[in-house]
Amino acid sequence: MRYYPSRILFSLLVLSMYVFIHGCAAKQEKIDSSSDGTYGALRYVGQEICREAKTGRMWQVIKGGPFSSQREADEYVENLELGGYSDWRLPTEDELFNLHYIYFWEKNGACVMNRKGEYWTAADGREPTPGHWKTYFLCSPEHQFVHSPGKRGYVRAVRP
Repeated sequence: MRYYPSRILFSLLVLSMYVFIHGCAAKQEKIDSSSDGTYGALRYVGQEICREAKTGRMWQVIKGGPFSSQREADEYVENLELGGYSDWRLPTEDELFNLHYIYFWEKNGACVMNRKGEYWTAADGREPTPGHWKTYFLCSPEHQFVHSPGKRGYVRAVRP
């Protein structure tokens, strides 16, 4: 059998391109289907609160914590009174994605938040763990929620 390095390299290149293109399309489809299309700018409304222009959601500017359990995070938001409001709650992963997306496209205006760290989200039927949204640049900007292996996280409270 004769060895043809150029054919092998060409085959590997074609295979890599196929995997890359199909993998990117599948990932982007998942992101597109999980979002509700309500991204918009943030506006600082005072008293350490920012409001999403499209949804009207209000976000706590200064994060709370860190907390060592979902129970501690839940207790924090139950007792939070900020800007005259007491109906604060933990965000869902999708709501936290909206906030990440707004900052990714720099539509946060005068709203400046320290977004580093892991964050507790509302429990969705699985064991609660803190996590964060991360952006990768493989095919196009791809966003993924990364669950933390640890059990400490901050709270970025949101209200309706």
